[in-house]
Amino acid sequence: HCLNSPVKRTKCLEFLKRKEIAIALIQETHLKTNDIHRFQNRSYKCVAHSSAPSKTKGVAILFSRRLGVKVEKQGRDDIGRLTYVCIMINNIKLCLASVYGPNTHDPHFLNKISNTLLDFSDYQLIVGGDFNQVCDANLDKSANVISFPLISFLS
Repeated sequence: HCLNSPVKRTKCLEFLKRKEIAIALIQETHLKTNDIHRFQNRSYKCVAHSSAPSKTKGVAILFSRRLGVKVEKQGRDDIGRLTYVCIMINNIKLCLASVYGPNTHDPHFLNKISNTLLDFSDYQLIVGGDFNQVCDANLDKSANVISFPLISFLS
């Protein structure tokens, strides 16, 4: 997380290549919109991203350049919490979303995301993210945690 450092960006991209990752859903990039182009190289292209106005939050979706997939639709919020791409791969329509949830309770967050992503009902939805929430406060080690359903919009 926090890809403002050139060393961290390079290590992350090298890790993806070493593990032969074709698609990566990244959270906490901490990159400004003007700097997102730095998070790609000969092997990976950033196909979608959302950044906060400051160097906080941030999500991105990277594709291996070997993948050769055409993006049909893409979108994002303007605060670094959600980005998505809709693609066709092997005759399957996929909507891939990278989500970074707030670390304070926001009862409207999941509804905002689901209202956006459920518009693509003709695509199979794959969501990757850091939701910063717990499903069961009794299992969480932190004190003063608010618990609420996490994946209600995926059913």
